[in-house]
Amino acid sequence: MVDWEGELACVIGRACHDVTPREALGCIAGYTVVNDISARDWVDDVFTATQPWEARLTWELNIMGKQFAGFTAMGPAITTADDIGDPNNLTLETRLNGDVVQHVHTSDVIFGFAESVAFFSRWYSFLPGDLVTTGTPAGVGAGRKPPRYMKLGDVRGGGGERHRDPAQHSHCMIGVERRSAVATGRIRSNCQFVKPTRFELDAER
Repeated sequence: MVDWEGELACVIGRACHDVTPREALGCIAGYTVVNDISARDWVDDVFTATQPWEARLTWELNIMGKQFAGFTAMGPAITTADDIGDPNNLTLETRLNGDVVQHVHTSDVIFGFAESVAFFSRWYSFLPGDLVTTGTPAGVGAGRKPPRYMKLGDVRGGGGERHRDPAQHSHCMIGVERRSAVATGRIRSNCQFVKPTRFELDAER
């Protein structure tokens, strides 16, 4: 029960601790896309908890369900902060087997990157290369009726090309586009940031 979670992430470029939201923006080097892959069959207790404290304890299992080898695929490139401009003016899209499974504008997030980095910097000392993700929008497989999960041999999103060895890999594609006043367009046609991120599932998993 391996699920997708397409997310936008910022990459820290300057060490920071206990900063304000305005200061936090100056510490962000750029942005990339992340698939916060989750093993849903690892987290049954989270969904069956009935008491608040029980739910908080089982939430740790949810975090562990994201820690398997090959999870949290990211990239393949970082777009610098000055090239992105406003990270709250992007469209995030996740595709699986050519189907759009997540599509959201980043202005819909509750807390932006400046607020998130500032908040967590109260405890963490961020260093260059650290990533902070936004969390995923609606559309994950576990929330569908019936549920839908990634599996070995899935078709490349958007391309319709089946893998030569379907027993080895599953792929999911995540892309980001920038909205303009005229029309929604890619950040730059030659920018790798809009190309799909790819991860590989161990055939034994």
